[in-house]
Amino acid sequence: MKRSERSASKQARPRGVLLIGPFPEPVTGMSVANRMLAAELRKRGWNVACINTQARGAVQDLNSQGSMRLGVLASTIYSLTQTCFQLLRNRHSIVYVTPGQSFLGLLRYLPFSVVGKLLGRPIIAHFHGGNLRFAYPLMSALQKFMVRLTLRCYRRCIVLSPFFTTMFKDLVAAKRLATCSNGVEDDALASQDLIAAKFSAYQPDEAIKILFLSNIIRSKGVLDVIKACEILVRKKVKFVCSFAGSIDPDFSEEFIRRLKSSPASSHLNYHGIASGLAKRRLLASAHILCLPTYYPVEGQPIAILEGYANACAVVCTDHAGISDVFKDGDNGFFCEKKNPQSVVKAIERAFDAFLRIAPYNRKVAASKYRQSHFGERVHRQLVLADSN
Repeated sequence: MKRSERSASKQARPRGVLLIGPFPEPVTGMSVANRMLAAELRKRGWNVACINTQARGAVQDLNSQGSMRLGVLASTIYSLTQTCFQLLRNRHSIVYVTPGQSFLGLLRYLPFSVVGKLLGRPIIAHFHGGNLRFAYPLMSALQKFMVRLTLRCYRRCIVLSPFFTTMFKDLVAAKRLATCSNGVEDDALASQDLIAAKFSAYQPDEAIKILFLSNIIRSKGVLDVIKACEILVRKKVKFVCSFAGSIDPDFSEEFIRRLKSSPASSHLNYHGIASGLAKRRLLASAHILCLPTYYPVEGQPIAILEGYANACAVVCTDHAGISDVFKDGDNGFFCEKKNPQSVVKAIERAFDAFLRIAPYNRKVAASKYRQSHFGERVHRQLVLADSN
């Protein structure tokens, strides 16, 4: 068969992609992104199969991420068996993986990559964070060899923003790198009627409604938010602060104790793992989305984009890839890491500028960060890989 005939044959059959990575539950930025992508690729005519590598249970603490537990090993073996079956049965043209960023997190995906490569499938890896830039220099010579071997299996490596391309210096050629910003699910984008009601109800002297929407992990800055709320109480500022997200098991006792014992406790509410209507209500009522993160494996928090989508002003740190989707003064205000006083100052500035910032953020989300925008960005990368 001539090359032109092979190309015509490839275009005639539906494109197929095998998505390998975590899917909800639990809800994390990566699992939500994979769910979004599966939905969007199906809309574009792709034959999509998904293999969930997420071990069931609560969000892991940072020390546990990348560890090789028995449950993770069993899940990997099961997922690998599924991968072989799917590739042999359905002839998916592309394998798309969202690997971890530690040595073991990457190594866990090596078997999938080897199987795909042996069967002649292009493999696309989408990295949802930047921890590799810290982890790689600390690895042994053998570990570095295994990481390079894994990366060589990937035809393209996608990162969330230009900030993260530097972590692949001397590991992946620039022509194999691509950037695809995150997006928000369709049901996270508030309607125009809801936004109009939010703006009309705003009063400069009302209580500031603050929302911390993320997994409850110490390094996400959650304790800094509680301390900032205590400062607001001392300043006699009217406010209410809501927390929503899955709690790190090793941090749960301390977090609940701090909520209950805080001088600001009457202003603080924990809503559990918010999703669906409950999550939309929290975002719709909030003036400020507050995320003073210094999480080491942070990528590009979807929570910030969800804040935009619901006309919230945002207070966050200049950390990881955040500055690629956030401009200080336009989308909200930066605060310093581990500095509750700085968080307070940013919250007050953001509330004062709410009627300027919030409509702008909603416009930005609608024009750049819809689920369809995210799907299209990744779709283009898959088409490029499939055509090579």
